[in-house]
Amino acid sequence: MGEKANEEKGEKNDLSKEQLDRCIPVARKVLSFIADAGLPIGDIKKETASDDYDKAIKSILQLLLDENLRVNDVEMVIALMLQPVDLVGKGIDHSLKINLKQASEKVWKKSPDEVTLQEVDALLKS
Repeated sequence: MGEKANEEKGEKNDLSKEQLDRCIPVARKVLSFIADAGLPIGDIKKETASDDYDKAIKSILQLLLDENLRVNDVEMVIALMLQPVDLVGKGIDHSLKINLKQASEKVWKKSPDEVTLQEVDALLKS
């Protein structure tokens, strides 16, 4: 019975590797397409952005069709596409928090959580 479970687990790992092999290149293409598409970001006006996003979505859907992906691959492509953006964003945020902590300790000799608004105000007014 244990061998059967290991065989099934091995099959799942192979399927996952196969799916990653199919989906990673497509996720990179989609991410690149989005980056190069010049889509509006920031203060997006629904009236003007809707057409741009609709065109991008149609192009991406066509790419997914052209790549002959499976239905369950689409969710994987989206997750893979978001992964580097999420990890880079978290890395930047983490780095800034460390730098803020170091700066706070250097200026006030205490952690940012202990700094009062009055101390910040006094520093800014000095």
